Amino acid sequence: MVKKHSRKFLFMLLSTLVCMFLAVTAAWADYSQLQPKLKQSGTKTLAPGVVYTTYIGSTAAGSPLRVYVLKADLTKDNIEVQPVLAAGGKGSVEKVSSMAKRTGAVGAINGGFFSMSSPHNPVGNLIINGKTVASSDILRASLGIFNDKTVKVGCYQAGSTDAYWQGLKHLITAGPLLVEEGQPVLEAVAEGFTGGVLERAPRTALGVTRDQQMLLLVVDGRQSGRSAGLNLEELACLMADLGAQEAIGLDGGGSSEMVVNNQVVNKPSDGRERSVNNGIVILASIPVYLDGARIDFDVPPQMKQGRVLVPFRGILEAIGAQVEYDAASKSITARKDGKVVQFTIGASTALIDGQEVSLDVPAQEVGGRTLVPIRFISSALGKEVNWTDKNAVEIK
Repeated sequence: MVKKHSRKFLFMLLSTLVCMFLAVTAAWADYSQLQPKLKQSGTKTLAPGVVYTTYIGSTAAGSPLRVYVLKADLTKDNIEVQPVLAAGGKGSVEKVSSMAKRTGAVGAINGGFFSMSSPHNPVGNLIINGKTVASSDILRASLGIFNDKTVKVGCYQAGSTDAYWQGLKHLITAGPLLVEEGQPVLEAVAEGFTGGVLERAPRTALGVTRDQQMLLLVVDGRQSGRSAGLNLEELACLMADLGAQEAIGLDGGGSSEMVVNNQVVNKPSDGRERSVNNGIVILASIPVYLDGARIDFDVPPQMKQGRVLVPFRGILEAIGAQVEYDAASKSITARKDGKVVQFTIGASTALIDGQEVSLDVPAQEVGGRTLVPIRFISSALGKEVNWTDKNAVEIK
């Protein structure tokens, strides 16, 4: 069955005069005529807890359809799904493939709506690692990921002290609400989506299953004979059919894109990647947190001889050190708060303020990047480093 309007979501919307006209009664309808007909065409495990699956088939009306799904297990300590902002900041844009590469993501999709004219600011709320990137009073569906990695969907109002959102780590506002309590919801018009936006098109959606599996979905569209796309009601039915307990729509059309292992796997309807303001990435490597925020590395952290190694520039810039690299001698110098640390790729010793110290594992080249032992370099520059019971590195 499909809900015409969500009681929970409407309750929050009705808190404003804008939404006073909406009814609070739920209307139900048979959605069999909306359900896409799909069969699995391929599947691949990208990392423990992350699976990529493709589907081919048709809409209920018989138009061809291609669907791409990433499933990430949030119960695993190393898996994190989070929004990421374009590299240039709030008003800038970047290709999803570039976002995936610079964060070391195993998978990524485009994120929420944004202004197509400069500055390309997000439309709605965007919170990353507890910090508000953009705030808005727009009354559209938001999906929040909490510090304990649980997920909630609802109407988020900037600056709210509502207990519903306490412990929030990441949040993205987009819409419309697609699935609530496992049932597809017809919420698009209530959230202000009208006109051509309601027609079949390429789509992107984000949802979570009852057992904390995050679903990242992209549907190709506007491609005659290959994939027609979905309207929002069909998208809601598809997300529910895939097992989403809660789900929202994200930006679609020419923005709809999925990247897997640094490759664009769908066929964007513009014929090329569109640069977007924000995306959603799946991180599956050893987590490294600085003051509670996960650090993104273009080459994932590596475990070597019981020591965690990370790209030197990424870690040193994150902790606020000045970095110098001499390509001829393959030596690195880092300075912070009067401390000077010097080491050379492959060397078993380093210098801290001119004093030689031994290294358990030397700096080394991996995947075109120079990796350094994170505990040594961070501690040498005055940081406290701990290995947590969740198999993560915590720096304070």
